[in-house]
Amino acid sequence: MKIVILAADGAVGGEESLGPRGLIPWVHGIPVLEILLSNLAYCGVKNDDIIIVVGESGSWSGWEDFSAALSSRYEVIINQSNDATESAESLLMALEYVQSEEDIITINGDLIASVAQLDEILRHRGQDAVRIRDPIWGGEKGVPVSYDGKTRRVTAVGHREWPWALYGGAITVSGSTVSKLQTLPPFRQKGNVPSLLASVDGCEMTIINDSGPGTSPEGANSLHRELTGGSFANLSTRRVVRKQARGEGVSKLRDELTWLRSVDERIASFFPAVEAWEDLGDQAWFEMPFYAEPSLRHQILLRLVTGDQVVDSVDQVLQFLAKNLYAVRAEGPLSMREKIQWLETVHFRRFFERFSLSCARSSLFRSVATADRIEINGQSFPGLRNQIESLTSSSAEVLSGFAPKFLSPIHGDLHFQNILIDASSERGNFILADPRGESNGDYYYDLGKLWHSFDGKYDLLHTGRFTAEIHSTRDGLAKVDFEFPDDALVEFYDALQPVFEELVSGHLGLAQEDNWHERILFNQAMHFASVSLFHLGKTADEERPILMYCVAVSQMSRLLSRL
Repeated sequence: MKIVILAADGAVGGEESLGPRGLIPWVHGIPVLEILLSNLAYCGVKNDDIIIVVGESGSWSGWEDFSAALSSRYEVIINQSNDATESAESLLMALEYVQSEEDIITINGDLIASVAQLDEILRHRGQDAVRIRDPIWGGEKGVPVSYDGKTRRVTAVGHREWPWALYGGAITVSGSTVSKLQTLPPFRQKGNVPSLLASVDGCEMTIINDSGPGTSPEGANSLHRELTGGSFANLSTRRVVRKQARGEGVSKLRDELTWLRSVDERIASFFPAVEAWEDLGDQAWFEMPFYAEPSLRHQILLRLVTGDQVVDSVDQVLQFLAKNLYAVRAEGPLSMREKIQWLETVHFRRFFERFSLSCARSSLFRSVATADRIEINGQSFPGLRNQIESLTSSSAEVLSGFAPKFLSPIHGDLHFQNILIDASSERGNFILADPRGESNGDYYYDLGKLWHSFDGKYDLLHTGRFTAEIHSTRDGLAKVDFEFPDDALVEFYDALQPVFEELVSGHLGLAQEDNWHERILFNQAMHFASVSLFHLGKTADEERPILMYCVAVSQMSRLLSRL
């Protein structure tokens, strides 16, 4: 599937002096088009699947440098007649870069759409469907779309026949309709995409309504007047989230459920509330409320917050954890032997078990992970298994230094996606989602999870914001090249590390420990070493889990070089 972004708007009403409509500054001064691209990436759309049609004259005059910058990340097509044509011409130009029978989604370059709204559009992929929106007033400019209120099928485009709405800036097009469009000659005249689709023989479009539930936090809990009876009691609907597992995932979910149900009442409001649950032995589930607070990852990737706001949010979380969890201390492993046994149980055994399962599940992963050496972006490393075996063969004194001096309750999965907080607001409540359920853990385990969000770029890997090339292995050598195209996001994450080091050394007193940098790096590397298993089979290729393996290789090498 291809996403075609139509951003070649011509000069309309003398607005060319303002520049292209998609480059109008929006949140934090970021252009609308950049926010749209960022939201698409958050939805899992890769740069290679995006085609952007820009203009050359009219409103695009003088913006050649921006077009060139876009072309370094996406397929960019220039509509040289943009000041004399409309969106239909741009779409037909883009279809020359689309395979026959390939589904597409066309989106206006100035569309302001949230992740939830884009998810709804993406849900209709493979269909002929047009997004509509309610007009603000009857005479509002726009492309009117009439439809059948029962079947939701479009009955006319360009006419205000009740019921009608305005075109909402996006259309999903099936592969069969794409093939028909590719036989049409370029318009070289004005015409919009909805009208073009309506003219295609056999294309019956349905509507995608932008006013459905769940597109705003207010939709999470709502009072329905039709449910209100004649007494003083009202009925309301609430959105809940069900988490369930069977087979190998039951044990982990059971630990989380037990931990949440037993958490101290004084701090229970900072964790998900268990509203219902059931444990059937081979499967289990529990339900929690839907929390409207966005995750830190969400806000960073969509450029909704500043670095200072992220630091302030994490500062709140660390203060809370230091006071309410990490301060509840129990005796840790004492002897050298006990410390090494603890590391074996918590880290090394888990790695070797998951490594074997990952190799068994994916031949491509196995070919990379079992190579004696791997070349990553031109730098050669020993394979991860060899590196960890080297670490476990270190002296008892060195190895035991990674064991905890005491045990305490920990969150267990403290990355940015699990910190739900409105970072742009004043200090307030937050929710720490998906706790692992560990009552006697090492708080460095939490710090390793926190570090892997920004230092290891887990957020960018998890959301597919990378380009990668995995070469075939030969003579015991694997080769992988990858990069993160969004330099601004990489710089944002990199800038967090020195500030976070100050935070953790202040709240947790890490400056008193000689090897605290190494202990954080050890935990982060072991997290990456064990996480690939859970990403295998989640995408058509295996790039994501392989790149996570590569990060583990690089970080383990950094650690060993410091010992």
